[in-house]
Amino acid sequence: MESYLASQLMSHTCPICYELMKGENRAPVLVFPCGHTFCSCCLTKYCGGHKTNQVGQQKTCPCCRTEITSSAINHSLRQLIESFLQSRVHLLEGKQACDPPTDSVPSTSAFGNIHEYNDQLSSLQMRIDILENEKLDAERQLCTAQKKASAFQRAYSSLEKEENEAIEQLEQAKQQLELVRKHLNDTDTKKQEALLAVDSAKSKIHLVGSSMDNLQNQFDKITLLLEAKQSG
Repeated sequence: MESYLASQLMSHTCPICYELMKGENRAPVLVFPCGHTFCSCCLTKYCGGHKTNQVGQQKTCPCCRTEITSSAINHSLRQLIESFLQSRVHLLEGKQACDPPTDSVPSTSAFGNIHEYNDQLSSLQMRIDILENEKLDAERQLCTAQKKASAFQRAYSSLEKEENEAIEQLEQAKQQLELVRKHLNDTDTKKQEALLAVDSAKSKIHLVGSSMDNLQNQFDKITLLLEAKQSG
């Protein structure tokens, strides 16, 4: 009977952590639609939650990689495990009451039968499958990350090239701007000189005009005097 209870309890351990699915922290959680069961602690770590009809970011079963649509506490299995635990406690209490005390090492034959080993192998194989799936996930994530990194590197190199070209064009534009400014200053200086020359010429014309007017007046006076004398 003890061997049977031990084998049954071994068959209801979480395939991820090997812990018996009991208590609030390790309650058995059934995932749909594949029907695999994991303890709530591991499923929370792996999937981000175990509320009914709600799953986390990881939406595939840790065992078979089927997409998880919902999950719920496996109350039937939970009651079964609690029943096995109570039966085992009662069995051990009865055995301790019946068996005489002894200092010899307890027999492990009840835990070393073929059925128990098969259960352990099944659990180990399931754990291996889960780890292989996690490795595949990590490899796919690595591949995706490497592709993104390569794409960003190409984009960065392209932008860096454009930046260098823009800097070079900016330097050329600065040089061109300096040249235009120099020509502008030279032209402005020559324009000011030309304006001064215009003002000077205007002043000279005005002065010469005034002088010519004075001379013309004198010429006219002398002409009149000369005509008057000739007439007299």
